[in-house]
Amino acid sequence: MGAGGPLWSSASARGRGRGRLLLCQVAENTMIRLSHIVVMILAASLSSACGSETAGDRTVMLEVVNAEVQRTDDTTVLNAQLRYRFGDAVLDAMRHGVPVTLLVEARIVNRSNRPWLEVVLRTRRLYRLDYHALSSRYVLEDVSSGEQTTYSSYLALQDALARPPGLRLADDLSLPEGELVGSVRARLYIEDLPPAMRLSAYLSREWRLSSEWYVWTLGG
Repeated sequence: MGAGGPLWSSASARGRGRGRLLLCQVAENTMIRLSHIVVMILAASLSSACGSETAGDRTVMLEVVNAEVQRTDDTTVLNAQLRYRFGDAVLDAMRHGVPVTLLVEARIVNRSNRPWLEVVLRTRRLYRLDYHALSSRYVLEDVSSGEQTTYSSYLALQDALARPPGLRLADDLSLPEGELVGSVRARLYIEDLPPAMRLSAYLSREWRLSSEWYVWTLGG
């Protein structure tokens, strides 16, 4: 009788082969789905970049509607309220699992000794807006603190950012006496997007969304 390996050895090898084939098929299907999502998002962004004058493009906006320093018994904080309306490319990205990040910049200067300006506060805060498809909820995350707030709809998220307290930009402020002037602005933070999306986002009016500086006087 010729020498040969046991029968279970060849069966095991066939099983491993089928397992590897199954894993390859799953990986291939996953990559196909991801590529479809990326192509869809890129197509929407490129459509905006080519200058299509749709109603959605005309209503895209980002605005700081109010900012204020609030003093309590325990602390002094800086809050800001934003009004925004994203275009189709940005909303499609969110609904396909791509978080959208807002960069909010704030500064307070003391102009009492003009022409010299004393910078009292300069801060940059990132806020990530995400959509969770399984729960159909929108999540706002303060990237610095990790604090998250969940909203039942996109409109609820919009409303929360537009009314007090809005976004908290700074805590435990220590402000000197003098002629204090504050300013706040916001923009979509394209740098936080996946690398494959950044080029088209830089070319898109919907993604290059930014506000003017909101300026107010704190005291004199």
